[in-house]
Amino acid sequence: MNDFVYKPLITGDIRLIKLLPGSGNDTLKLLISHHPFPATLRPEYEALSYVWGTFENVGSVGIRQESRDESKIDHHQSHEMTVTQNLEVALRNLRLPRETRQLWVDALCINQKDKGEKGVEVARMGLIYRHAKSVIIWLGPEADESDLAIQRLGLIARDIKEQEDALDAPQNLRLQWSSGLPGPDTYLIQESANLQQQLAADWTAITRLTERTWFTRLWVYQETHLATRAEVVVGSARLSWKAFYRAIAWIRSVVDNQPQSIITNTFNHMALANLVDTWRKPGRHWSLLGILMSTRSLNCFEPRDRFFAILSFLDKSSLNLDLRPDYLSPVEDVCRAWTLLSISTGNLDILQLCSAESTDAPSWVVNPISIKGLPEFMHVYYDAASLSRHETVPRGEDHWKDTEETAVLHIQGIFIGNIAHATSRCPLNASKEAIRLVCLRWQDQMSAWRDSPSEIKMEDFAVTLVAELFHGRSPRCLPAGMDPTEFCRISLEKFLASTQNLDTLSADYFNKLRATIEGRSFFIDKNGRMGICPASVLPGDKIVVALGKSKPLILREVLPEKRYHRLVGGQCFVRGYMNGEALLGQLPNGWSFQWDDKTGVKTYFRQDSRAQQEDPRPGPLPEGYEFVYSSGGKMDSLEYNEYGNMKRRYFLNQKTSEESVFDPRMTAEALRSRGTVIEDIYLT
Repeated sequence: MNDFVYKPLITGDIRLIKLLPGSGNDTLKLLISHHPFPATLRPEYEALSYVWGTFENVGSVGIRQESRDESKIDHHQSHEMTVTQNLEVALRNLRLPRETRQLWVDALCINQKDKGEKGVEVARMGLIYRHAKSVIIWLGPEADESDLAIQRLGLIARDIKEQEDALDAPQNLRLQWSSGLPGPDTYLIQESANLQQQLAADWTAITRLTERTWFTRLWVYQETHLATRAEVVVGSARLSWKAFYRAIAWIRSVVDNQPQSIITNTFNHMALANLVDTWRKPGRHWSLLGILMSTRSLNCFEPRDRFFAILSFLDKSSLNLDLRPDYLSPVEDVCRAWTLLSISTGNLDILQLCSAESTDAPSWVVNPISIKGLPEFMHVYYDAASLSRHETVPRGEDHWKDTEETAVLHIQGIFIGNIAHATSRCPLNASKEAIRLVCLRWQDQMSAWRDSPSEIKMEDFAVTLVAELFHGRSPRCLPAGMDPTEFCRISLEKFLASTQNLDTLSADYFNKLRATIEGRSFFIDKNGRMGICPASVLPGDKIVVALGKSKPLILREVLPEKRYHRLVGGQCFVRGYMNGEALLGQLPNGWSFQWDDKTGVKTYFRQDSRAQQEDPRPGPLPEGYEFVYSSGGKMDSLEYNEYGNMKRRYFLNQKTSEESVFDPRMTAEALRSRGTVIEDIYLT
């Protein structure tokens, strides 16, 4: 057979393949055809989600071009196409004995050798998966008791569905399964050896299934989230994706809430958490930063796909430039362009994804290869820059493609300190005992620093290790009558004494401690301030609060006469500087703030007064601006709705009618007029 040659796609068309009937070892035969794909006229097809695999072990299919004009089809002209063994196995299992099956498969329906076409088609993949009759999630052939795993997951999902309307949350269910697989309460009871062995076998089968390579692919994030209907297929076993996800989410809740259960002993907690959290349904509008961080544990072979595979989720209206997958430009140029796309919104938080390990590219450019190894985000309840905006990105047409113009990033901010000492790194995915030993070692390291403050109080250390997260939160999070600092000290002392038998609140402290310190170091600056920083910091590195950046940056000076610095880390906690203090000073006497856990809104209030979103420090709005509040997509001047719930605040420019989340009182010019020393800084 001759090698297959693709015919160019007409604008708007897509390719589909017809998987012809057959069975056993019959040669796989495909017809490939072009179809118009406008919004009002779509062909019916199933889209395949699978693991590509490598071309080290290959298979082949017989394929011929189908024409819309039947008279032009050459039924004798068949071509051979090499495919990965994974795809060949998938097609053999999906082939029907007597019926043709129409599929969209990226490896076959996109000419992978045509980078221009590939960019166009990748941009449309969100639509292709969204409009498929069904998405087939092919996990591979039957192996490791996968039939048993699918059966058990189906039973879990069925019983959860039957009871979820009557109960608040899946983790509260007490399931009685006719299969003999008991609910979580029964796991704590000593049963017969045979039952325990069966339970272990059941949960091991489910664990092995969730460890398959498909769950580590970046592209499947889009393929499953956008599907109208999806089905998990393993060999001949099938289960709807909705039921599969519901069951896995319930298992994760058992692992979190039943520390002695047999499930906990079977599943890897972090792997299970990543599985559930990654596939949680995203909101309607996601930032580039949020999607990149949510998917960072997933794999892709092509570095540029770290950006392209999430394109369908981005709120393009918030970005100043058109987004298109581009496989023709060098990887470095694509990374710089996408970093600037996020920065062009006025928000510098994308710098949280930058790693100091790379020395070839600008330090402020996101490296898609290093994203996967980053620790969790530090907590969201901070705004060190107090609603200020990054103002210095040029707005010229196509400026982001000019590599010379964009080699240096101009930012503005205020330096607040220099690193004096930093501890050793807390490893990622550490056990509870390992984290306890890290905290004890950090205490010893602090004691050895001769020029550190003469007395390092336990409560200060305890508060810093959880990045002050219990401060500014609802009093319901704490025991009655206990202030956050005291609670943190007591919880840390309990944890350092033993990792066993932590009560619920102390366990909550530990979970926040783990999320804060894993992959990071503890530091003290030259003014005696404590904080948590990237593990790559060195003594002398500078701490800066930058306009438009919710958390302080760590910079290393490289060319003082030009104010050139390299970014060491974009996620830093500095106690006492996380809520605008560097730019606006401390809150006036009598004022305090609190974060709303549900909305993420920060409110200010005096004792016994009603909470407000207006910070008492910046002063009146500039002429031509007013506050407006959003509820259900409608804007008005009332901060609370008729139910007493606070609405989200925006700043309205009366002249341009532009609504913004950025405070017009927090520009570099306005801050300098207050006497704040705002400096120009250049990142290389």
